[in-house]
Amino acid sequence: MKPASIIVLIIAALLVICGVVLCLIGSSAAKKDGMDLFPQIKDGQPYIKQEFSPDKISKIELSISNATINVTGGEINSYIEFINYNPNLYDLDVTSQAISFSESENLRSLFNIWENGFGFKGYRNFLNPRSLKANGDKSINIHLGDSSLISSVSIKGKNVVLIVNNVQIKKEIKINADSLKIDASGLTAGSGIYLYSSSFDGKFESVACGLLKSETDSAKISSQSSDIRQIDLRTESGVIDIENIFRGDGEAEFDISTKSGTITVDGEKIDGLNYSVKSSADEIQFSYKIKTGTANVNYTNRIEETPETEDTSETENVGG
Repeated sequence: MKPASIIVLIIAALLVICGVVLCLIGSSAAKKDGMDLFPQIKDGQPYIKQEFSPDKISKIELSISNATINVTGGEINSYIEFINYNPNLYDLDVTSQAISFSESENLRSLFNIWENGFGFKGYRNFLNPRSLKANGDKSINIHLGDSSLISSVSIKGKNVVLIVNNVQIKKEIKINADSLKIDASGLTAGSGIYLYSSSFDGKFESVACGLLKSETDSAKISSQSSDIRQIDLRTESGVIDIENIFRGDGEAEFDISTKSGTITVDGEKIDGLNYSVKSSADEIQFSYKIKTGTANVNYTNRIEETPETEDTSETENVGG
């Protein structure tokens, strides 16, 4: 064998050894971060699972299109599942405080190989061609443990469906989407929920937050048994049906107007296109502003007084 051939074989063997070592390092680093090196196949669809520490991650950011997001609280462990995403068409970034997921419409994410640090993406996925077959409905499942300290959730996208069950967010939820559908039950968001979309279909049940703000061209909003301190809704068309809990523990103001729709408050249809109640109190605890074009507005206050605690001291003295 010629010396040149021997040199080529030695170089090839060294490259193979280096490749195996790099794969082992990558696999070890991926497991340490709770990340799959290659997408798994679950029910015939590409599947990625990202675990995270609930007492460290405080922010989740998603930039997606045509996807359903399921957020569930009260879980034992905290993790995110990405289902039916082509691994070469998204960027997933996990830092010490935030999880960021961005869907890409082209193959630019393949070139993460040139960036510093470990980016578990790129050409390696072609070694597992089954993971590239992502043709079904896309979904993201966020599971939050009881000790989760998520402060904010931010979602940007085209067609977004958000389903929330028994979740507590310390600060806020912000969503900006072309088309948005929400089904939220048992959701608590400290400072507020901010929704911006062209078309919005929202169902809220037992939702508590400081502010519910929505700006949309067309809206269908239904709220039952919710505790919302401030409402600021603006839409041109649609139907707004809100049943809000009012415990009588503060002053309230109402400013509801429509250009050509109807306004119903506590079961009574209001004559005219405006319903306004002002308060002279220095501090307003409740503020409800709803402005529409042709949408009909139905607003109901469900009065719930805080039960008084019985004084048992006298009974205890008698028994003593």
